[in-house]
Amino acid sequence: MILLCDFLFITGNADLNFFFFFFLLFSSFFNTHRTLSLMHCPQERSIINNSLTITTTTTTATGKKIVEKQDKENEVSKEWPENGKIIFQNVQARYRPGLDLVICNMNLIITKHAKIGICGRTGSGKSTLAKLLFRFLELENGMITIDGRDIAQVPLGMLRSRITMIPQDPVLFAGKLRYSLDPAGLYVDAQLWSALEAVGMRTFAEQSKGGLDTDVADGGENLSAGQRQLLCMARALLEKPRVLIMDEATSNIDGQTDERIQTMLKEKFCDCTVLTIAHRIDTIMWYDRVCVLDHGTVLEYDTPSILAERSGSAFGALLEEYREGKREGKEQ
Repeated sequence: MILLCDFLFITGNADLNFFFFFFLLFSSFFNTHRTLSLMHCPQERSIINNSLTITTTTTTATGKKIVEKQDKENEVSKEWPENGKIIFQNVQARYRPGLDLVICNMNLIITKHAKIGICGRTGSGKSTLAKLLFRFLELENGMITIDGRDIAQVPLGMLRSRITMIPQDPVLFAGKLRYSLDPAGLYVDAQLWSALEAVGMRTFAEQSKGGLDTDVADGGENLSAGQRQLLCMARALLEKPRVLIMDEATSNIDGQTDERIQTMLKEKFCDCTVLTIAHRIDTIMWYDRVCVLDHGTVLEYDTPSILAERSGSAFGALLEEYREGKREGKEQ
């Protein structure tokens, strides 16, 4: 490279500004190469890692930048979240600049291991609440903490790996049954069979030709809606989350499967905070509390029995409408 510079200077194809730029480029290359070399040395790598601060930036719908910093003093522990206590503090959010707020000054405290039913009419903000916890949508104002840690300061990949979600349309992968249960290959066969047994799907797998290697079509099209839902529950059991979100997870399944899921939530997820965005209102009557949303605000928050009996209660109205719909369905 030095000989090339000499040639360019002698022939008049380079001036002092060129050499100044070339010097900066060469210095940058040398320093980068040295750092990469040191990263292959265990002793030097530990020194670099101990002093390294990782900074990433995400942008909210309104253009506000969220800066995440993770250094040694602020790193997230492997056990986080330990309990699953969730606090919404003056939370505001909108989907795009210029649009109305979809969450307006939300304040909500969810105690550890609580089972919370989230309900409300269409457009009340139920699904948006789940998106905020996964940071699919960043806050405009306010803060959400899980076990005292601001989730805006938790790296996205880590945050989303520590919360489990069961969506309305179960997500299964084309391939072997074991792959849908354990995409990352973290568990042994005995654990997979145990999870299947817990959700009542062991007999199905045993009677299938392949057992854990039974073929699953893309999206689980060769399985019923109830079976897909139960396999998602089995996957959640394997993950042992401290926070579980069920987004209308019981809306497309039969009553028997729904009853099995409710029993599992009581028995297998007793040390997990569960937020269920309810479609079948009567399935959350045993929950610790019900949160009724209206236009992005918390309208009611109390035990199901108290809200159901309270005069003029929005939850009572939703419950009565749901039960009336069930009665009309039976008559038809």
